[in-house]
Amino acid sequence: MSEPLVFYSTNTLLAYNISQKYYNQKHFVWCTPYFDSWTGTEDYTVPESSSPKQIFKDLFKAVYSMDKHSPSIRSNRLGLRRGVAAKRESGAINEQQAKEILSVIKQADSAFFRPFLYVIPYSLIKDRIIEVPPTGRANPLSVEYNILELPRDCFDRIDYGWR
Repeated sequence: MSEPLVFYSTNTLLAYNISQKYYNQKHFVWCTPYFDSWTGTEDYTVPESSSPKQIFKDLFKAVYSMDKHSPSIRSNRLGLRRGVAAKRESGAINEQQAKEILSVIKQADSAFFRPFLYVIPYSLIKDRIIEVPPTGRANPLSVEYNILELPRDCFDRIDYGWR
């Protein structure tokens, strides 16, 4: 694969605000150089469950319809809780902060899961990007990465459809 220009990730208003307030404006992202699951080539694919476009659409629909049983929202809540546990274990936050964040996650209604698309220039993160091992990807041949602590000044946040 040639060097990509940008990576894409879909995250929620709640995840964004938690990272801004509690994690020193450092964001955890699961990302890919492909916005859509259909790339137009047969070389690489991104399954729908890892497609920034599809994740955005699923969250958008759930928030817009105020779906209290949305699998997308449920999955995001779970991921945020795992993030709290990891930050607590690493010492990045203390027990009181962990309890506060968990309370915020529990109380958040569907509107807090409004999706944002992060557009991340590769040149700013090439030393921070971690390839997800095949066992952790939605498809072992897909192109998926993590950035553990993405600084806020390394991405643009697109908020589509709420104006």
